[in-house]
Amino acid sequence: MVTVTGTDVFGGQQSRPIKGCEVGPFLALKLSAFANRQPPKDAYDVYKTVLHYDGGVAAAARGFRAEAESNSGFSVASDTLAGHFTTAGGRGPTRCAEFMIGGLQGQMPAADFDVRRNQIREEMVGVARLLRNE
Repeated sequence: MVTVTGTDVFGGQQSRPIKGCEVGPFLALKLSAFANRQPPKDAYDVYKTVLHYDGGVAAAARGFRAEAESNSGFSVASDTLAGHFTTAGGRGPTRCAEFMIGGLQGQMPAADFDVRRNQIREEMVGVARLLRNE
């Protein structure tokens, strides 16, 4: 449980406890979901979660790997990383890039779009390698 405090849409201060999910189980869940459905949003969620985890990328990777002993979905998640995220042309990196910038195609110079798409794909491969401890 985490208490979130802030201003609501009416300008009043609110403070509420919410249930949260730690990084390891969340990544295992998202990767297991990707194995079955392969939606771009799941790949993007893995990318953003690891790169923006408040404990840092190394802690996110350790949290994910710690799930190996207790999370029944870990083997599917790990196999998904190996099968879909290890190359820039893989389904994971491709779908992540599509989610992030697919709507910008035609709205920026083609060369810039290609560079950014390739950058996202390569970053996603780096995330996968980090999660796999390579």
